[in-house]
This record gives sequence, structure tokens and C-alpha cells, in this order.
Amino acid sequence: MAFMCSLCPKGFKLRHHLQRHIGSIHGTSADFQCSWCLKAFSRRDHLLRHQRKHEINEMVHACDLCDKVFLRKDALSRHVKTHENEDRRSRKRPSSNSLCGEAGPGAESKREAMEL
Repeated sequence: MAFMCSLCPKGFKLRHHLQRHIGSIHGTSADFQCSWCLKAFSRRDHLLRHQRKHEINEMVHACDLCDKVFLRKDALSRHVKTHENEDRRSRKRPSSNSLCGEAGPGAESKREAMEL
């Protein structure tokens, strides 16, 4: 990397990326303020992303698996992964109906113990 930060081990190929990094990570300046809610940001692109929340005609991204709605597509993508993780966890759990023979290994020995 050609431009190294003097305050941390990060490096950047372009000088303006280093300057942006120093201002937003190491600086305390919040020069970009939202005109709707007065929240301040150190980077203009973060302010613009935030301001989309206030726009009335902003397209929303709805989850097909539940009733949640998100303003940003990346937030919806992160959310959908939580459903995928829930599916994996539920497949790993043994059935609660373990005495009727629908469960995995060990159900037969449990049924025999109950009959004794």
C-alpha cells in the first residue's frame, strides 16, 4: 500500500482514501448534518445514505418470509440470513415427539425404558 495511516496499521492505494479514513475514523469532525433530524456524520456518503430514510418515495425491501420491511437492500439481505440460520438450527434439533418413533437414534431405547 502506498499511503499508510500514521495512527493505525491500515494502508490505502489512493491518498484521498487515506484522508477520508483519517477524517472518519480518527477525526472527531462531523461536518455533514441531516436537515431533517440534525444527526451528524463525518462522511458525506454516510449522510446521503441516512437521508434516504426520510424520503417519502423511497422504495422499501420486504422480507418474503416475515412481515419486516427494510429501506436498504443490504439490510434485507442480512435479515434473510437470520431466517437461514433459524432453518439450520431447527433441522439440527431432534423432534420433540421422540417417543412416537419419529425422532433420531435413541428413541427406541427411550420407549423401552418408558414401558418398564
